[in-house]
Amino acid sequence: MTMKGKTAVVLGASMSGLLAARVLAGHFEQVTIVERDPLPSSPEGRKGVPQGAHVHGFWPRGMRFVDGLLPGLRDALVAAGASTGDVARDMHWYQFDGAKARAEVGIPVTLVSRPFLEWQVRERVLAHPRIAALPGTTVTGLRSDDGRRRVNGVSVRGANEAQAEIAADLVVDATGRTGHAARWMESLGYPRAPESAVRIDVTYATRVYERTLSRDAIGAVIVDTPPHGRRGAVAFAVEGNRWMVTLVGFMGETPPLDESGFREYARSLPHSFAFEIIDSERPLTDPVQFKFPANLRRHYERLHELPEGFVVIGDALTSFNPAYGQGMTVAALEAEQLAACLASAQALDGLPRAFYRRAKPVIDVPWMITTGEDLRYPEATGRRPPLLDLVNGYFTRMHHAASVDPAVCRAFFRVAGFEAAPPSVFAPANVWRTFRGERRYRGRASARSTEGVPAGGVSPAA
Repeated sequence: MTMKGKTAVVLGASMSGLLAARVLAGHFEQVTIVERDPLPSSPEGRKGVPQGAHVHGFWPRGMRFVDGLLPGLRDALVAAGASTGDVARDMHWYQFDGAKARAEVGIPVTLVSRPFLEWQVRERVLAHPRIAALPGTTVTGLRSDDGRRRVNGVSVRGANEAQAEIAADLVVDATGRTGHAARWMESLGYPRAPESAVRIDVTYATRVYERTLSRDAIGAVIVDTPPHGRRGAVAFAVEGNRWMVTLVGFMGETPPLDESGFREYARSLPHSFAFEIIDSERPLTDPVQFKFPANLRRHYERLHELPEGFVVIGDALTSFNPAYGQGMTVAALEAEQLAACLASAQALDGLPRAFYRRAKPVIDVPWMITTGEDLRYPEATGRRPPLLDLVNGYFTRMHHAASVDPAVCRAFFRVAGFEAAPPSVFAPANVWRTFRGERRYRGRASARSTEGVPAGGVSPAA
């Protein structure tokens, strides 16, 4: 393979940074990862990943790319105790007053904690002979050529406060949504990228439990119906024979961290799976909290001028409401597009614009799904696209139909899991099944209500 340059620098050892570094190692003689945090030598959380203590999802579309980039990763996760199964058959999904059909839809899931996954990825990435890490090192700015047309390195400050410069033919910023790329670019004379934001004010509270009792699913996603319902939970069986239970509050709703409050919050949900774990298993940790204010997207693809040699990726590019479990998968798919850009480029000139052009459709789909759902809450701030209410109304019907028709359930999860484009749900066959399925759902809900059973057919915890 012809190398595109001698050196590349990745800012941040996040999942997006690690995957970007491994992609770059195929095209540069040396790749250096600059990370502010110390890098743990075991599956531990770290300060720079405050969301790491909470439930994470990794859709199979992203896992396939990462497993190809780092062969054997998924097998190692499973061997270490990660839970596997079909996303619908082996999990409970309770949304919009109904439990989705427990039917095989052909979308496999691998449930694992974020620290363990990141550690496994990091160990494989740093084992590559052309990749090195500089932990405990803070990036203080970008270097550029005299004309400020090209970024050619970074300025850094080490743990001992020593200043240094690192030359690079390409710099990839994976420092997350709080990174300083906009300020750095302004210092070189470039405008800030336009931003889109949808405020949702999500709060997580997570506790880990022993996993000793057999249950009928490896996980559950439970969401009370918006806009009035503002509570939810996610419970996953992860490595180490543990349950990770995350309680979620939307639009300022805050799950309590005290013992009784945490328990009663779970009890209040419309499905009992998370509560049953809390009620019957021994806690291994205290509850921890994480707050997420808003979805945030930076539109670098709209800038007329971009510095060569500098690319922004991952949460530094787009940060999604974590309740939908899309962030790591999008990071993987962006790394895939970076790989495609490098493979097809004859030189590094034009790479940033080519990457943002290819990343845009990768981001468009989860952004539309995530923000469309968040905008069901009238307090959510952000631009409401045309036909939003019509589209959300159709998806509500699809949620209902997915509880009685496995074919609709499969169509829904193919879009949610990045396996199909959103327009596929509007194919005539899916529309017909959705409306027919909702009529069946309504009829079943009506019959159950006369018998004193909840509409979704699942009794809440007593």
